[in-house]
Amino acid sequence: MSKKLELIIGRWGHELTMNEFTPQEYKKIEDYALENNKEIEDVILYEIGEALDTGNDWYDFDNLGHYYGPSSPDCKLMVYEGTKLLGEYEVPQLEYEEVISKIESKPDNILVTYVSSEKGNLKTFELELKEEEEFDIKKLKLEINVILTPNNVYEIVGEANYNGKTLFSDSGDTTGKGLDCEIKLPLSFIKEEKLLVTSTAEELIEKEKWSEGEGPQTD
Repeated sequence: MSKKLELIIGRWGHELTMNEFTPQEYKKIEDYALENNKEIEDVILYEIGEALDTGNDWYDFDNLGHYYGPSSPDCKLMVYEGTKLLGEYEVPQLEYEEVISKIESKPDNILVTYVSSEKGNLKTFELELKEEEEFDIKKLKLEINVILTPNNVYEIVGEANYNGKTLFSDSGDTTGKGLDCEIKLPLSFIKEEKLLVTSTAEELIEKEKWSEGEGPQTD
């Protein structure tokens, strides 16, 4: 005989996607935003499919990575046998190992990280024990995916093993609580924008001199 336990990790988590856009794609996004009088960030978040004529939503743009799961610093683990709660633990206090992923794009491309905040039970692990065997939290070890983006660090619970055996997991039931994005422009873009700003400023100064009669004089 055996008994089945559910190990549920919940509270707060994220769905993250990372995508690099070429300068040509980003120019299409800028043109779309200008034509429709919208902020670039809003287009990237909510109308990216229309801007690039793909029809896709933000979560489809993941050519550099796609992660979903509990945010380890903000979650707790609940162990159930049927409807009986056997124990409750803060995730940061459990044994774990880190798997580090640094997200980088090609030098001339634009890196966008989409961040959806999720609330609920984000991941459920299944554990089968012998009928007389007691659950031992010291035998549980989590894998934490540490995702390094240019602007932030995210810690997402990945796999889990109990007494050396990997546990089957299933995504939980969550509600989206907010969507945001991080945009990293390449140095070439930043330099170009600075040149445009400098040029505009110089033109304004020159125009001001002319209006005040301080421009070049002719006979």
